[in-house]
Amino acid sequence: MLNILKMRSRLCCLMLFSVFITASGSARSAEGSSTIIKLNEDYSVSFDYKKKNSTHVILIKKGKQIGKLSFPIPKGRDPKIIGADSYNRTVFSQPIKTNSGYAIPYLFPLRTNSGDAQGQCGSGVEIWLKLISIRNDSIFIKRDELVQSCQHDIYLQDNGDGKIENAFQLQNSKIIIRWLSHPNNNGDSYSETISLE
Repeated sequence: MLNILKMRSRLCCLMLFSVFITASGSARSAEGSSTIIKLNEDYSVSFDYKKKNSTHVILIKKGKQIGKLSFPIPKGRDPKIIGADSYNRTVFSQPIKTNSGYAIPYLFPLRTNSGDAQGQCGSGVEIWLKLISIRNDSIFIKRDELVQSCQHDIYLQDNGDGKIENAFQLQNSKIIIRWLSHPNNNGDSYSETISLE
């Protein structure tokens, strides 16, 4: 009887621990937290948002860091100031397998300017698409493009629901991006196809 009680107690602890791990593993870019994306059984990528400092993207192989990218946040331009830090995330929930490795489209927001929140773009946001590529033991930025901007009148097409990730569509190892407004088409709707290879 005592053994059954001990087993139940251990099972309860194990279940609570796994709930905690699941909750922390799915965290999004909150200060001091990491989002980890598993590539395969050996490799994973960690996204670590540091308030007022930078975002670090770390390539991990068998539990050890083997590569790192850093995206600095200039003074006064932390997106958290205007509540735009929720845009700091991957576009898709899973990495994309390519012929040479993996691709992870990642959104990196910054506040438009470092002044007060008044006037044109005072509370505006600039969002970059950073196309992160992983090949063997290397991690690098394949493409870095401004995809939403108060300052330059670039607005992603969010289907009216405020979810800008809806502007991105994956199709045959390519990403199609749709804009509601873009200077490349005189402020009208526009789309672009980016190869992941």
